[in-house]
Amino acid sequence: MQGRARRQARAREREARDTHARASVMSLTAEQLAEFIENGAVTVRSPLDGKELRRCGEAMKAAAPQREGTTRTSRTCDYYDPEILHVIAHPWLESVAKQALSTDAVTLFQTALVNTWPDATADRRKTDLQQMDSYHTDMQYTYEDLHATPRRMQVSFFLWVSNAPLGRANLMFRPGTH
Repeated sequence: MQGRARRQARAREREARDTHARASVMSLTAEQLAEFIENGAVTVRSPLDGKELRRCGEAMKAAAPQREGTTRTSRTCDYYDPEILHVIAHPWLESVAKQALSTDAVTLFQTALVNTWPDATADRRKTDLQQMDSYHTDMQYTYEDLHATPRRMQVSFFLWVSNAPLGRANLMFRPGTH
């Protein structure tokens, strides 16, 4: 058993080196950065591979399992599974945050994991106007905050660790709301 644990540890070390190498070449393009500044959000592909995301997703399901009668479970800052922490501590996230904030250093402020499942009782006939009460604003910043160097704001990352079934989106974002 010890030999297997050592092999797994060596494999993780190799993977960490590969991860750092991938992260060093990945950053936002000028167009993506402009979209982030204009809309408050941008969608990009991360250098995380399917294996890393799959392991993180499995750990997330174990950390916040679905409960009877719920469509969403979440936890904030109270999980220590190595597969989840591997993703949260990925150097690419820090690199992109520094670029987005136009700074040389960033601090991890808070983490959360959320698992959601389809809601069979949801009224899919509601119009956008009828759903307005479910929209929200996470944070508000001034024009000066956005255009300061470094930018005086937080950066949030939403990482999907599994595919959404056909006909269901993971997240809806309305430009100008965040």
